[in-house]
Amino acid sequence: MKKIIFVLFLLISVSGFALKNWQNFTNTTHIYDIEKFEDKYYVATWGGVLQYDEDLQNVENKYTNKSGLSSNMVKSLAVSNGNLLMAMANKGVCRFDGNDFILPITTEIGLETNNINKVITKDNFIYFATKAGISIFEENENFPIPILTYQFNQYNGLENQEITSLVISENGYIFCGGVLGLEYIAISNLESGNWIHLNHENSELPSAKITSLSTFGDKLAIGTYNGLVELDLEDFSMQVHSLEDYNVNNESVYPVFVDSNEDIWFGLGHWDDYNMTVSDSVDVAVCKLSNDEFSYYDKTDLKILSTRINNIKQIDNSLFFLTWGEGFVEYNLETNSWKEPVATEGISSNFVRDLQMDKNNILWISNGKYGSNSSTKNEKGLSVFDGNNWINYNKYNSNIITESIYDMTVDNDNRKWFASWGYGVSYYDEDEQQFHNLNLSHYPELYTEDGNPSRTIPFIEAMKDGEIAFASYPNYIAVMDELEIIAITELYQPSHDYNDFILMKQFDDLFIIGCRYSGVRIFHSSEFPTTDSNNWEAPAPSQLRGCYVNDIQHRIDESGYDEYWIATNEGLFCYKEKPVFNFDGHQYPAGYYWYRYGQESKKKQIYINNDWRDMRTPEFWYVVGQPYLYGGAITVPTALFVDPFGKVWIGTESGGFTVYDIENDTFTNFDSENSPLINDTITDFEYDNLSGKLYIGTANGLSVVQIGISEEYNLEENLNEVIAYPNPFNPAKDGLIKIENKKSISMPKGDGFCRIFDLSGDLIIELKKNDYAQYSWDGKNHAGEDCATGVYLYMISAGDGQTASGKIVLIK
Repeated sequence: MKKIIFVLFLLISVSGFALKNWQNFTNTTHIYDIEKFEDKYYVATWGGVLQYDEDLQNVENKYTNKSGLSSNMVKSLAVSNGNLLMAMANKGVCRFDGNDFILPITTEIGLETNNINKVITKDNFIYFATKAGISIFEENENFPIPILTYQFNQYNGLENQEITSLVISENGYIFCGGVLGLEYIAISNLESGNWIHLNHENSELPSAKITSLSTFGDKLAIGTYNGLVELDLEDFSMQVHSLEDYNVNNESVYPVFVDSNEDIWFGLGHWDDYNMTVSDSVDVAVCKLSNDEFSYYDKTDLKILSTRINNIKQIDNSLFFLTWGEGFVEYNLETNSWKEPVATEGISSNFVRDLQMDKNNILWISNGKYGSNSSTKNEKGLSVFDGNNWINYNKYNSNIITESIYDMTVDNDNRKWFASWGYGVSYYDEDEQQFHNLNLSHYPELYTEDGNPSRTIPFIEAMKDGEIAFASYPNYIAVMDELEIIAITELYQPSHDYNDFILMKQFDDLFIIGCRYSGVRIFHSSEFPTTDSNNWEAPAPSQLRGCYVNDIQHRIDESGYDEYWIATNEGLFCYKEKPVFNFDGHQYPAGYYWYRYGQESKKKQIYINNDWRDMRTPEFWYVVGQPYLYGGAITVPTALFVDPFGKVWIGTESGGFTVYDIENDTFTNFDSENSPLINDTITDFEYDNLSGKLYIGTANGLSVVQIGISEEYNLEENLNEVIAYPNPFNPAKDGLIKIENKKSISMPKGDGFCRIFDLSGDLIIELKKNDYAQYSWDGKNHAGEDCATGVYLYMISAGDGQTASGKIVLIK
């Protein structure tokens, strides 16, 4: 396997255009571990492993699931037998020899579980703390992988099933901790399996919940939920340090570390595994205990904004304090001084809920929870990305109302509006650079049965005339203008005694409302919907009256008719304006008709006379060798995007995404196996019309790819080096040859053309810019006839006189 590069590049031909310059972004600000290996520093994060040069100034490589890792959540690092071990939260252990990933350590070779919390090494052995006990492997020069030697769990010696902390003392004892206390055994006594169990009932431990362990020399430091404990490894006596003795208003200690001077460093708090965060409510970042003398450093000393320290580790003469959200800070033990924090940039959460481009072409990314279902991956604030740099907003660095943002929109004044499931409505004022909360308490219609204003806001949407509409779940939609609510309405309820709005889209002459349980509702008017109106339509297909609506997008077909694409848990639907047409020997009037798209044998069905009818003509059926929608996988459409070139991008729950070229009737499927896509669960799409980049939100990071730019937004002025690919070119195999301005997303703006000549100097065809402001050729002449095998010349002329030329080899 080749050495990993930080940005992935790939050219994938899709019906005449190319997806190129892929990038993937994961969360690398939340750090688990650091290790030095072959004069490089490796940093284990929530979103992969970063490789730094020796002075820790530059990221040289980033390793993710797209570059060899089995998972992006890397919890622990260690060096063994010339290899770097990278322990995953749920995928075992990857082994890296400095250039390639080699055979991993997983359950297939003896691990009790692939859920690893900690890996350490001593002599020729590797020790794994897992969610199912301790696994011990031995390195053997006669085998390509380590060999399982011991396995301990609650059935053969341990009381703790999940081991969260693991260390080995210099005098040869293994210590491990979990929620049931401290356990230890001499390495020389492993055959017996006689572990010693200590808890708050049979020892001086103030709590059975062990948060962390560290050892050096004759000292073992034990962090608990109720104080710090020192264990003397010569006589195994304990000294309990109550934090109240040091005027620290906190009980829990996490993490702990004993440095090479046998001084104890520790943070205050504990690891919350359910919400995947460091729970820490005090301003003290880290404490130090040296010869019974206590001192502490606050977050200003470390130059960080929060006090969430997740790990402490010594490498050479430096201590590294690894934060949960702000990179890491180095402390020099020789000079007793702090260095500048190394702020690792990246998205605030690997889970992407919503994407929104503002008026300055800046991308906003949210990761809020839906309903009452919390996730370890979300509720981490907002990320802002300008194409190069990241800014993350959270409760530590801003007055953000909540870190759980579910939906976003941008108004005409470039204010960013945020809806949250449980925290109401807020907005960000660009001029003030402040977040503000909308006060809902003055509107009694929005109150819930418990007498409090509803703060469950599943969607917020900017209307065409500048108003902001949002749902107050489950009963109302409110309309706001100039920061004041001007209308609150309880809309149409087709055959239901409740409303459950979660999505609304406004188009020129209709509104489409999506619901959580009761499907789709359509209002035929350019005016805002009202309850008592004859303009409501409840879709006739039963699938659309009891489904969950994920997304709604609009498209204009090649004849100028409107299409409204709707992604639901019942499948993909299209509400399409259609002229008079004949079907099965009958003539049907002009109007709107429902279509359903399948991923099996049928491409499309139409709803006529209260039933779904198969489209009889062959173009609506899949043929042998043609890609199916979603690749034929059984999945649910979750996100939609109509690009500037008329193609429909369909994101799915578990199968990546499909690009549907309707005019050419082709489906092209992308997933994490056949492309650099970071994850197959697609949550949202957003497009930057100036750069031609499409942002793809997933459940495990953000993928970005250039799909092209329309002439309307073309700002390019220079004709650079031109590239034609593939070259040689086989029309039957390749479809098109692309002739592109190499270092630009487009050819120069304005009028221009590309002429193809044969070697006799005869003009074969004159090409105009394609939809992507570049050129492409299908190997035919101006009469539509196939050209013969041979060498052809192309000459490009930009509107301002710039020219470029080159050769094309056409083969058959």
